[in-house]
Amino acid sequence: MWGLWWSVDLWRPVALWRGLSCLLRWPVVYGFGNTRRRRVSPVKGRGEKNGEQGIMSVLSERGGPPAIEDRGAGTAVLVTAFGSGSPKAKSTTWLRAQAFAEELETQGVRLGVSGTVPPFVYPWGWEGGWSSVLKRIGGISVGAVKRLVQAALLPYRYDVHLALRDVFLFTGPPVFEKLFARRAPFFVFEIDDAIWEPPPDGKTPPLWTPERVITAARLADRMIVGNEYLATWARAYCDDVRIIPTVPDDAIIPRQEERAPGPCRIGWYGQMGGFHFVVPFLPALAAVSEKTGAQLHLLSHPDIASYCEYPVTPQVVPWDPATEGSELSRFDVGIMPMPDTVWTRGKCSNKIIHYMAAGLPVVASPYGMNSEVVRHGETGFWAETPEEWTEALLRLAEDPQLRTQMGKAGRALYEERYSHEAVLPHYREAITPPAGIGRRRFFRGKRRSA
Repeated sequence: MWGLWWSVDLWRPVALWRGLSCLLRWPVVYGFGNTRRRRVSPVKGRGEKNGEQGIMSVLSERGGPPAIEDRGAGTAVLVTAFGSGSPKAKSTTWLRAQAFAEELETQGVRLGVSGTVPPFVYPWGWEGGWSSVLKRIGGISVGAVKRLVQAALLPYRYDVHLALRDVFLFTGPPVFEKLFARRAPFFVFEIDDAIWEPPPDGKTPPLWTPERVITAARLADRMIVGNEYLATWARAYCDDVRIIPTVPDDAIIPRQEERAPGPCRIGWYGQMGGFHFVVPFLPALAAVSEKTGAQLHLLSHPDIASYCEYPVTPQVVPWDPATEGSELSRFDVGIMPMPDTVWTRGKCSNKIIHYMAAGLPVVASPYGMNSEVVRHGETGFWAETPEEWTEALLRLAEDPQLRTQMGKAGRALYEERYSHEAVLPHYREAITPPAGIGRRRFFRGKRRSA
């Protein structure tokens, strides 16, 4: 029962009535045959192409466009997010949308964040027996009902629909993408990975297809991406593309006092799914540890301790959003190794930006956005081969003064380009619709006479 409560505002009878009414009149008013996006412009209709009648012409025949609902100053944004949308998951949702929620509300922008499915569902996982499978199927069904009701209410409660990575699930045909794009007054699609490519770990979800991402990009009125590589791909489908980096929580404070003498702590931070990028360079870390006594610290899931055979014993710290900042500040050096692939070029250097926010020097592979964020010799070092990794880590492990100097330079760069204060104005502008586009009244009243 709580799942149904979660999916529909049962305590709002007016909202429920509006949703059911919209669902009943969809086939009549909007139809399902034409899946092509008609973008509404306050100046002219962009539907006037290939013999189609312009949208403004249609509206003029109906007595003018529907009135934008007057709910006072401000913009209401529905954010549909990958996963559960929970801050505890520290997903894209939390880093790119909810992280700005409080600041945006003071500026008149209200975010309504909604996860894809209930928090207990991991859609493509089948572990745990049939009871677990049935629970997941039930949760996905509840999520589908939730999305249908949201789509019905979307034009009347929100000015913008912001889709983070996907609208419902990122598998199967793009049904919900087409539905939400047609219903939204202004549709914004946001990505921070090359999600049109299959996952690099080989764990492709059932029914995965890149068409969902491509369709959403084609239908979007605007796209927000995390780096230039993603922007190049997005411009092939969308005319309005904004580049906004993924930024960490400003609560991450760099270590102010000097650490007591001791072994250098070389740290890696992230999910277990990305640790296979680190494994090829573990012998280099072992060589540095043997020469200097440096320690390998992993801020991740506790099970990462048994991920592989380690040549150097790691110290694993379970990740927790409440202690993330303090744990990162205990590192002395942050690392981000990865290969040069189509998928990694789409990475937005989230780890590096977190390291710089914590005042740490960085050693990273110079691919994709990494080469832009890390200033070689100033905020850290680039390293490709195991020999280069060994050399860079040795320099930092043996020179505390160099670590402090590079850490301060990285923190200054973070404050200049990647902090909340630096990014918030651009994000605020990117999720604001053009003048004249917004919510509509549910009861439109009588049509005007011709």
